[in-house]
Amino acid sequence: MKEKTGMILAHAGEEYDQYFNAIVPPVFMNSLNIFPTVDEYYDSDKRDKHTYCYGRVQNPTVRILEEKITELEKGVESYVFSSGMAAATAAVLTACSCGGHVVCIRTAYGPLKDFLQNYCREHMNVRTTFIDGDDPKEIEEVLEDDTQLLMLESPSSVVFRVQDIKKAAEAAHAKGALVYIDNTFCTPIYQNPLELGADFVMHTASKYLGGHSDIIGGSLTVKDPELGKRVRTIREQIGSIIG
Repeated sequence: MKEKTGMILAHAGEEYDQYFNAIVPPVFMNSLNIFPTVDEYYDSDKRDKHTYCYGRVQNPTVRILEEKITELEKGVESYVFSSGMAAATAAVLTACSCGGHVVCIRTAYGPLKDFLQNYCREHMNVRTTFIDGDDPKEIEEVLEDDTQLLMLESPSSVVFRVQDIKKAAEAAHAKGALVYIDNTFCTPIYQNPLELGADFVMHTASKYLGGHSDIIGGSLTVKDPELGKRVRTIREQIGSIIG
């Protein structure tokens, strides 16, 4: 396991032939990319992961980071954001529509709870039910027919309370709800929530992913490519890609 993890961290996403075989991939600072013709620029159906047009949408350096996180979390796609909060709010905006219902544990990140209680309630008419989350039966009891998202954080920050991710996901999916989890404090080294049923896995990179308290960033990993497209669209439209 440690050997495989080391290979992912050292080499995943690093296609050396794309960067003149440089052992350390360059940091791309440009905001724009050029195309041979206008038609090729607009022909988005033919774009692949090496086609870049604008830094708010995608960036070669960012893509390497995303592929590393994807492999570590055993997902299909990851998207990195300017902060963990940007990643968390993108998940909410991806999963929720006006008039919906969210179930969230009480020990979730404070600003995220503020976002649910204030912005989402005021502007989207989204109701939020807060729970302890320790008992799977409690989760099952508060899920409603219009619940769109179950938000977990296991272990949760500071107090390290845990939830039964697998049972919680089964209950949420039975109601047609998606499952989000903040996996920051376990990291993908010790826990892969997608394998337990989660739909979104979030990390705030200012913690273990960064490791030195010198960066701000966030990530969302998904196992459904269609869900990933929706996440990417939200990130593009609200402009929250990492620098």
